Amino acid sequence: MLRRNFLWLASKIAIVFAVIGTGFYSLVRALVPDLFYEPSPLSSVGPPEKFPEGVTFIQDRRLFVVREGNDFSIISAICQHLGCTVNYVPLAKTKEVKIKGKIVKEIWEFACPCHGSKYYSEGTNYAGPAPKPLPHFEIARSALTGELMVNTAKIVKSEQRLKL
Repeated sequence: MLRRNFLWLASKIAIVFAVIGTGFYSLVRALVPDLFYEPSPLSSVGPPEKFPEGVTFIQDRRLFVVREGNDFSIISAICQHLGCTVNYVPLAKTKEVKIKGKIVKEIWEFACPCHGSKYYSEGTNYAGPAPKPLPHFEIARSALTGELMVNTAKIVKSEQRLKL
């Protein structure tokens, strides 16, 4: 067999194996689904009785549950600057601030330990590099279990509360 004929035959065999191999890989790859294992945006945070008056931090979901009497709201604990977890900071003395045209008495606020962003108690940013307020998420009560359910895929206005 001449060298030229051998190389011609070898290249044909290589091309056939490449096409068959690609087809086989595609077939096997189609059997493995492309899934992202992210937590569900809709989840339970617990029964309303679990939350005392004030602010409760839920570490695994990075959320604050705010209870004021029988009103509940959920605020994200993710700083809007670079994604650090903000801290709940009770103030030593009450201060009056103007938020959205209203004078409000603040007894606590949120502060980012990474770059110094500060947020009023309802989530509005007022200091530091954070470009926007902390988002509030939709909250509802489960009809089956009575627990509070949060939907982190749905951002709501800061004035929206769940009244029990």
